[in-house]
Amino acid sequence: MLFYTFLGFIRPALAVILLPIYLSVFSKNEWAIYSLMLVVGNFSMIILTWRINAAMLTKYFDYYHDRNTLRRYLRSIFSASIVIGVIMILLSYFLGPLIFDLIFKSEEIHFFPYGFTILIYAVLSEINISYFIFLKNERNLRKYALVVITQ
Repeated sequence: MLFYTFLGFIRPALAVILLPIYLSVFSKNEWAIYSLMLVVGNFSMIILTWRINAAMLTKYFDYYHDRNTLRRYLRSIFSASIVIGVIMILLSYFLGPLIFDLIFKSEEIHFFPYGFTILIYAVLSEINISYFIFLKNERNLRKYALVVITQ
C-alpha cells in the first residue's frame, strides 16, 4: 500500500518541482490561463465521463473470482468511458465556445485551443483511470508503476 501512495505522490511532487521552470518560461497571463485550464480539466474529469470508472473500485470484487467475467466487465467500463467521452467531446466541440464565453469574460481565454485541449486531456485521463484502478486491485505493482511513471 505504501508503494501505491508513493507513486500517487510523484505527479503532484513533479508539479511542485517544475513550478520554478514554469514561472520562468510563462508570462503572468500565460500562467493564469494554464492554472485556470487545469482547474477546468479537473472539474471536467468529473462531468465528462460521469465517473463511470468509479464502478471499477467496488464492482471489481464482484467479479475477481472469474477472470473471463472480470475481463468482460473491464472491457465494458472502457467501452462506456470511450463512448461517453467521444459524445461529450463532440458536444463540447459545438457548445464549448458558447459555454466558455458565458463563464470567462476575458478576451484572452478561448475555447479553441485551450478549452478543447483540456477537455480531450480530461476524457483521456478518465479512460485511463479505469485501468489504473484495475491494476491496483490486481496488485500488479510492476505494470502499475510503469504506467504511472510513463504517463
